[in-house]
Amino acid sequence: RGTEALAELIRKVVEEVLDTKVKEIRETLQAGCLECNKRKDPSPQRAESRS
Repeated sequence: RGTEALAELIRKVVEEVLDTKVKEIRETLQAGCLECNKRKDPSPQRAESRS
């Protein structure tokens, strides 16, 4: 019984840690993508406006 409770506790902690990590990774990726888009977007627009 104590082992089951411990296993349940560990599972919950691991899930919370993973959820937090996934959120952090998503935010990092989104921030990185936004930075890439900011860098990439102006060049094609300038090229299009010239022609």
